[in-house]
Amino acid sequence: FYLGVLLYGNFHEDAFPWAYHMVSNQINFTPFWSIATQIEDYINGMIPLADILTYLFVRIFTYLPYGFYIALLLRKTSKLLRFIALLILPSIIELFQYFFFPARFDIDDLIYAFIGGVIGTILFILINTIYRAVSGRNFLSSDSDYRFTNSSLYF
Repeated sequence: FYLGVLLYGNFHEDAFPWAYHMVSNQINFTPFWSIATQIEDYINGMIPLADILTYLFVRIFTYLPYGFYIALLLRKTSKLLRFIALLILPSIIELFQYFFFPARFDIDDLIYAFIGGVIGTILFILINTIYRAVSGRNFLSSDSDYRFTNSSLYF
């Protein structure tokens, strides 16, 4: 479901118009150019502050579940591999946008996706720490990871 919404939002024209107020007709390779333009428009009284906040929150929080899933699925791998995995899906989406929908390509989306992924990873670590403190085991781990489940005393 999450991947479907993510692909719909990134590739369907006119998807979520409330979240994408700023429409650009060019490829953006300059980091933070879009947000700088919006801040300039806000200062000049052309757009409300809510549009800027919506722009940031949508782009960051869209990838929050992705960071959570990466931390969950790759929790036993190295930090370098998790770091690379946080960049893989957003990079693939932006590459497809670059080749098939050039006007939608924005380097800022990669930066915000990474920030959202990191926030999702931190959220998973926080939930796992709290869950481990309460239950004594890792969040969403199977019971077969624990030695007492195979004993005859386990009901």
